[in-house]
Amino acid sequence: MENRVFKRSTLDKKIFVEIDNDLNQSYHTRDGDLLDADSADISEGGISLKSRYYLPKGLRVDVKMQGVGFGLSEVINLDGEIRYCKQEASHEYRCGLKFLDPSQRYEDVFGNFVKEG
Repeated sequence: MENRVFKRSTLDKKIFVEIDNDLNQSYHTRDGDLLDADSADISEGGISLKSRYYLPKGLRVDVKMQGVGFGLSEVINLDGEIRYCKQEASHEYRCGLKFLDPSQRYEDVFGNFVKEG
């Protein structure tokens, strides 16, 4: 039985995740702090990512993705926190990311996307 707060919808988009160094976090990948990932699904409250890297629970990140597909022309920028990360294949991890204080506009945009999905 799942305990999800928000309904989710499949999403296949390129996502850019940057480790938020303004918070003096000590985690870095061998390729630096800007990572590309693929999305798996999205809700009003967060997004599921497929990444080449393990991202530890609690890691704060900045998320960037194109607004096209959500009816927006701009790049979407959000703050997030890794809630879980588990290995799914030899070099692939599935990570759950919670959006931190998204604007009402983005919550509405993602909510409408999920309803229509």
